[in-house]
Amino acid sequence: MKTIKRIAWATDLHLDFLPRDERNAYIAGLASLPIDLLLLGGDTINGMLLDECFGEMARCLPFKICFVLGNHDYYGSSIAKVKGWAKEITHASDNLFWMPEMGMLELNPSTVLIGHDGWADGRLGDYANSMVILNDYFHISELKGLDKKHRLEVIHQLGDEAAHFVAHWLNKVLKTYQQVIFLTHVPPFHHVCRHSHNIAKDDHLPFLTCKAVGDVLLSVMKHHAQHKILVLSGHTHRNSVRHILPNLTIVTGGADYGTPKVQKIWSGEMDGFSFSEEIPMLPLTSAKLEFIKKRA
Repeated sequence: MKTIKRIAWATDLHLDFLPRDERNAYIAGLASLPIDLLLLGGDTINGMLLDECFGEMARCLPFKICFVLGNHDYYGSSIAKVKGWAKEITHASDNLFWMPEMGMLELNPSTVLIGHDGWADGRLGDYANSMVILNDYFHISELKGLDKKHRLEVIHQLGDEAAHFVAHWLNKVLKTYQQVIFLTHVPPFHHVCRHSHNIAKDDHLPFLTCKAVGDVLLSVMKHHAQHKILVLSGHTHRNSVRHILPNLTIVTGGADYGTPKVQKIWSGEMDGFSFSEEIPMLPLTSAKLEFIKKRA
């Protein structure tokens, strides 16, 4: 397999906030990126437009696209239906790959990509006394009409599903690779969860973190001190970087509705996971593209 040398990562694009013509122009602009692989970290577009949007990407973009799903990707649909679509498109397309279905992707002989959507599982913060009401409860079929207790049961199950996946694949790939990139939507650690520019308080934390996945990452990486993992997450719309362990780093990508952007571009062997600067991507002007080429 050809070594992947240039990678871009984008999260929380929320492309449904753009008119169709601007959305398609944005996707077409991505084709000019000098990369081999695009990572999409979830909340790309709502569930009613997923097939149209990703179909446009498949037609326009000349590189592989590995993606996970965020909660907004299920809006106007159901978790079961959207996951079914993601599985189908992974098998039907030559360049679209949902990471929970794909399992892993070798980037170079020492580095591998794994990924899972994750879900804010209500285990951090104070779920019981929080007054936060999410739009998820009105726009995702599996969460509609549930009381607080039964919603918690559902999000616990979703968090556990993610954790079991990560435990299986992380332990598997660490037998072969020195470095792992883990693509997810929901941050597994509270350290990078910001609300209104501050670390999220107990009323918001239940809806911003996936503790079940964080526990797995900590447990596994403590026993693999000679290996490294980089976690790429979104969901909070705030830029943040934290070194949770000497060999475990998490990055969250910033986002603004209506202004999608690529968070990072990097190239080479990715030793130490050093990134370029954040690069705005709307509009994709010739000046910005030249900057991207120089940085890559």
